[in-house]
Amino acid sequence: DLDLSYNGIWENMLIEGYGGHELTVVDGPNGEKEFEIIKWDWDRLFYDPHSRKPDFSDARYLGGVVWMDYEDAVAKWPDSADVMERTWGDRTSSQTYDDKPIHQQWTQTGKRKRIRIVQIYHKEGEQWVWCVFTKAGKLESTPVPFVDQDGRSWCPMLLQAAFVDRDNNRYGEVRTLIGPQDEINKRRSKALHLINQRQVRVARTMAQD
Repeated sequence: DLDLSYNGIWENMLIEGYGGHELTVVDGPNGEKEFEIIKWDWDRLFYDPHSRKPDFSDARYLGGVVWMDYEDAVAKWPDSADVMERTWGDRTSSQTYDDKPIHQQWTQTGKRKRIRIVQIYHKEGEQWVWCVFTKAGKLESTPVPFVDQDGRSWCPMLLQAAFVDRDNNRYGEVRTLIGPQDEINKRRSKALHLINQRQVRVARTMAQD
């Protein structure tokens, strides 16, 4: 089960609307396999836009984006060095003034060479498949080994949303507070205006003989 209190996931759900983590298997100190939980920042996650359920159980794909130093990426996937070289070579001469959305950028230049790596879990039939790629091609891909008690493949990227609107947008409790907060702000603004205005009224009367 998804531990909503783990490392800020509950806070992400309340404010940004959703959060999650990834379950992986690593080598333990005794040489045995152990589970490891990786917390993902909410703004690095992406998901199937057709998913309607708060736990994303109806999604056909889930994934995340990371930026890595170019040298670290080549060291991690040495057999795919040519893929990353093509990605780097395909960059424009000046990304600072490119007329394109930032989410379409695959490289960052500056003091450090950085490359965008995408990790995605997607369904092929009823089998979940893990894939890592960058702009020029695939770096790694393998079927997910996890199955449930009925032998069905399941996705180890575990996401949870607080609320889902009719357009499948995820939102948190903070959104429901915008209306009341606007009212409070309006009342305070009016009160401050009245305080700063002159409150003395003088009425002219007719002089009597």
